[in-house]
Amino acid sequence: RIAANVFYETQEGPGTEARIEHGNVGGRFHEISLGNTIARRKQRLDIGYNTPLLMGLLLRFENELAIAWYQLGGLHDSLATPVFGGDLEISIGSRFSRDLTRWLSVSLGGELVHTEQQSAPELPTISTNLNIISSASFHFIDAPFNPARGMTFKLNLGNGGRLQLDNFSKLIGARHNWIELQTSWYYPLPGPLIAAMRGDGGRFFGDGGINAREFYLGGPRSIRAFMFRDIRPGDPGNAGMEPAYYLFSGELRAGLFDFGWFRENVPLGKSIASLRFVPFVDYGKVWNLRYAFELHGTGEALAGGIGLRYPLLGVFNIRVDFAWGTVPAGDETFRVVMDLANAF
Repeated sequence: RIAANVFYETQEGPGTEARIEHGNVGGRFHEISLGNTIARRKQRLDIGYNTPLLMGLLLRFENELAIAWYQLGGLHDSLATPVFGGDLEISIGSRFSRDLTRWLSVSLGGELVHTEQQSAPELPTISTNLNIISSASFHFIDAPFNPARGMTFKLNLGNGGRLQLDNFSKLIGARHNWIELQTSWYYPLPGPLIAAMRGDGGRFFGDGGINAREFYLGGPRSIRAFMFRDIRPGDPGNAGMEPAYYLFSGELRAGLFDFGWFRENVPLGKSIASLRFVPFVDYGKVWNLRYAFELHGTGEALAGGIGLRYPLLGVFNIRVDFAWGTVPAGDETFRVVMDLANAF
């Protein structure tokens, strides 16, 4: 299968994407893929191999090698960083997963991640991490992509540590652990209304290094009025970064035209009835556990707005959110977010 498309994403900008996939190599259910993405602020090349029946067992195996370049904000804006410049990330990851029941799936994986982050002009910070991540997902929902009733829980456990920092390398060194819980609830209200809520949180145990960024907030599926991972604790100084976070979101998914008369009597009524109007609010905070906790301060953000949703092919949701946000310092921001999936 060969696919190609053009897109516009609010953070990465305009771009093109191409992908080649084969889902049954040699008639043995081996899956291979080769893809590339070239956007204004991100470029990515990847090659992957998957099999749903590892050694004949009901155990899925996934392996991917990816190389990505980022030119996202801050220093890169001031330097007008060119395509295939800026921050570099090379990763190779493998994961085993299995559905134990129709409502429980588990996974265990490892990844080797090498990053070169442009902390100052011509002065990248070089880091290589080895991480091990396990997860258990519980899903009690009536539909996988547009649930109207039910709840989901996902528990993530991780262990990671540096193999290299700048010019210093070590095979075994100080490592860190983290735990994260992600939850969502969906409940039908009278009429064509669905209440959706999210509550996530987690913490690190030990200095997280570059892995600490996994808990930073902001982005299309986080606090929507802010850029990806733009909400973070203050400068850790020499204390190290041991982050913790919480994130809450609420949505009211309203089908204002989703009733019988409109569907049957208005031209294109059945298509228009699928459109959803979604007022939403996001609130979260991330802080460094090595400093005293402050309820209001750096790392806290609030966003709200109105969005549009339209289901596509039963798998995707065309999503446009108009989001306004603020932080305790009083700064305000506005973003238009476009995505092909619900925020949660």
